[in-house]
Amino acid sequence: MTLYNPPISRVALLIPCQMLTSGIEYQLKAQGDTRQFWRIGSLTEARLRLMASDIEMLVIAFSLQQADWQQRLQFIRALRQTKPGMRIVVILDVYIPYFLRQLSELSVSGILSQHDSLTDIREAFAQIGRGALYYSARIENALLCNLSKTPDQVTLRLMELRVLQHLLDGDSVKYTAKMLFRSEKTVMALKGKAMHKLGITHSADLVAMKEMLEHLYLKLALHDAPEYPINNLSNRIRSNGREVKTLLTWLPPVEVSHFRGGIAGPYPARKE
Repeated sequence: MTLYNPPISRVALLIPCQMLTSGIEYQLKAQGDTRQFWRIGSLTEARLRLMASDIEMLVIAFSLQQADWQQRLQFIRALRQTKPGMRIVVILDVYIPYFLRQLSELSVSGILSQHDSLTDIREAFAQIGRGALYYSARIENALLCNLSKTPDQVTLRLMELRVLQHLLDGDSVKYTAKMLFRSEKTVMALKGKAMHKLGITHSADLVAMKEMLEHLYLKLALHDAPEYPINNLSNRIRSNGREVKTLLTWLPPVEVSHFRGGIAGPYPARKE
């Protein structure tokens, strides 16, 4: 270690899987510097403890089974603003290029895969401890493919997001086409184009990104219709009594209305 990269002695772990948490603790202890660990069970606890602490590294996991990808991204963004020196390591079990690009833009210290070998994980934390940036091979391959594309090839349009929103809400292609005044063929083409931009081929990945896509849809809708107050916009895009989450500020946490149904799984029943 150098004077510019002091030993990491305090680490917070925001990882749902206890087995993975224990494995990460073991690997960090093997580095010889880490002395204290904080196991954090939720984002709410993380906001309370990390913002006012001297923790030097956060290890946070994202999983296909979790429903709070967007919240975790916002939390990392807030940490980057308030604690720019904190090292942030992300562990994933999904390799969606669009999502990886969002993480890379937050300048996290490392992105690892849950499927990496123990040797790879040990090397990753050794490099991160020395102040280096580390991406596992799986992550780097998926990310480089996305970064090589032009902005037009990865930027989702408002109509593409509207199509995805309808389909993720359980609307049929026929109903979606009717609501958007498009043909069914156009709806399917817009869905395919959006999934290609995201870098995904399976509906399960699309469902897992539901909250993130919702957030992006609202952001673009507000940009295109700034004269509408946020509450009016929410009312305009609310369907079947479902509350749509508005744009959020994570410091401090705010109360929002949000549909908490599971998003990792098959589509809900279609409406004809």
